[in-house]
Amino acid sequence: MSAAAEWLVAYILDREWLSDGEVPDGASGEDVDGGISVRWTERRGGSLIIHPDDPAPYSVLVVGDTLDALLVPGYIPTELGKARRWWRDDVRHPAYFVPQSALYPLESFNHGTQCQFFGLT
Repeated sequence: MSAAAEWLVAYILDREWLSDGEVPDGASGEDVDGGISVRWTERRGGSLIIHPDDPAPYSVLVVGDTLDALLVPGYIPTELGKARRWWRDDVRHPAYFVPQSALYPLESFNHGTQCQFFGLT
């Protein structure tokens, strides 16, 4: 599902998808052209998880449990997402857990793209 989420963000933003869905990300951490890292969760209220060493300038969250119902709650500049208040070390892999309420709407990324919900069917 992660590859579908990456492709979806690339499609919505009209940018190149930089992965083939099989090879791990390169050192840049980009999934989509323009410094965009895409994270996916099946949890409707899930947080955008950013790791301390994530290098991509922007992080985007995609939520959905099936391909025909993917939601893009938004994005945040990665450095802003690394705010101390979102740090959690009570999990197996400590990271920043950015709540969806703190994300910027994806339509502001490309100045007007309408994309809060996108059905693939």
